[in-house]
Amino acid sequence: LGFTLGLTILVTIHQRIQRLIAEEPPGQPISDEALAAALTAEGICISRRTVAKYRTQLQIPPSTQRLHK
Repeated sequence: LGFTLGLTILVTIHQRIQRLIAEEPPGQPISDEALAAALTAEGICISRRTVAKYRTQLQIPPSTQRLHK
């Protein structure tokens, strides 16, 4: 049960990061720090480093690279 719950939470956080990045204004990518703050405001306490790790796992480039897309 613990593994399944942990996996469910991880998938939810991944989906939330993807959605926040998908909704970012064109030319104004959201930094990992801002993503962490947005998730924390939603009740998901997460550090910037963890956001960066999950973003990398999702194969989403950092905000500096998304700026040039």
